[in-house]
Amino acid sequence: MKLQKLPHVVQREIVRTMSFTETTLLSFCSTRTKHMIKNTNWKVPRLLFTITKKYISVHLCHDNWSNALSLVVLYVDEFMENTEVLKLRNSSLEFRFIKLGYYLDYQQPVEYYGNSQDVIQVLNQFLDDSRYELYKHFIDLFPNTPKIQLMTEVGTDLELVPVPEYVTDLSIAGEEVDVNYVEEYFSKCQDLQNALVGPEIKGQIMENSKITTVKRLVCVDTKYQVKCLVFKFNGQVASFQGCRCKINVVIDVLKLWISNEAFQNVERLSMNAEFSSFDNFPYWEENVVLQEIESSQSDPSKRPENCGKKYEIASWILDPLECGNFRDITRTIDGKRASFHVSTFDFHLVVWN
Repeated sequence: MKLQKLPHVVQREIVRTMSFTETTLLSFCSTRTKHMIKNTNWKVPRLLFTITKKYISVHLCHDNWSNALSLVVLYVDEFMENTEVLKLRNSSLEFRFIKLGYYLDYQQPVEYYGNSQDVIQVLNQFLDDSRYELYKHFIDLFPNTPKIQLMTEVGTDLELVPVPEYVTDLSIAGEEVDVNYVEEYFSKCQDLQNALVGPEIKGQIMENSKITTVKRLVCVDTKYQVKCLVFKFNGQVASFQGCRCKINVVIDVLKLWISNEAFQNVERLSMNAEFSSFDNFPYWEENVVLQEIESSQSDPSKRPENCGKKYEIASWILDPLECGNFRDITRTIDGKRASFHVSTFDFHLVVWN
């Protein structure tokens, strides 16, 4: 029985019962099957593209970013055996698909695939064109574009990392990265809303940096860049992990907010400390902050007890905060209220509407 000849209602129900993997593979069969999938209003909440020097991975994800499908696109000099030919309509590119259940020879770099057995091969000579073609193929499957994130690794040639106009979330992975590389990467996004920086940044972070002017930012390995990153941040939400600094930085953040000299746009700012015997920085203590900052106990009549909003920053989740034990502060110029809390390893600032 030909699927395309069935009534639309039946087609829709069939697609709904198929797994993400089955539906994706069906989309490569022909232009007609691809249009059929789109017409059934196929919905995938999230789509993550990872581009590195040696492969692309496409992750179709649930709302909590758990993978429903991981598809790896591997660049090869020649096609492997036991593969099926795939062709995209109106494209001269030829892809080869490794059949489901076919286990890769251990001579192949299996670490690229994670747990995925779904691998598409592309010849190295078509590396550049394949990126755009695969972008277009997946985006065209959906009547409503899902939330899309693009990730790359440090060292990937950024000329080979196209950032389509519909991408607003970028992340980068690795251990260390030069600040100029980060700036070039994030500058490729026309409408950058969320940025996730995994590696430690090396080099001088300039004023009006793409990193510090983004609306929502997560730095996973802030280290000694904490002052540059925090004090220059001009967005709405930020989480700085692995900060190596004294409590004075936290005090200065609060003073700058109270005086309206900085952080005018901030809704929520968090810092997580990382201590080592090499730095010899003392642990953070709230009492030290309270001696420097005029504050009051929380007042339920003046602000909510909790910050109930959850923020999602390029797959990094900032959960709601319980703010009952936070201290309240007031901005001098307009009376705007905020609350903060300091513990041994964490600092949170929440600004109330």
